[in-house]
Amino acid sequence: MVSLYFISGWIFSISAFLIVICAVFRVVAAPVRMLPFVFMAAALFGASAYAAEAFFAFRSDNPYERAAFAYRLFGQYWWAYWIVFLSNCLLPNFLWIRRLRGSFAALIVIPIMSLLLANAEFVFAAPRPFGKQGLQSAHGSR
Repeated sequence: MVSLYFISGWIFSISAFLIVICAVFRVVAAPVRMLPFVFMAAALFGASAYAAEAFFAFRSDNPYERAAFAYRLFGQYWWAYWIVFLSNCLLPNFLWIRRLRGSFAALIVIPIMSLLLANAEFVFAAPRPFGKQGLQSAHGSR
């Protein structure tokens, strides 16, 4: 399952980056006009990976896997998971609207927001390595 996330994430990020670069430099060519479709296809591929993960977690006989997935959806960092999910799956699908796909502002804002929000889980929900006490030793304080 991890390979699906890596592949879709790689295609998603590269296509979003290329859309922004081509929009900034006003590159208008036939292959460049296909980049939003690649971006949307990568989003749909990522959404299918999310759906497969949910299916296998809830269909599994392992209660720990079910509990871990439910904790990811509704646990302490539920907001980070849903931000990442919505930015990877829902936000790029606004480019199916022809008017937005042809808009310079939308071609800048949607991929940039998708790239920034897709990493929200790592930025906001990652545990901090140092507390108020500084670096903690694995062998206790001396």
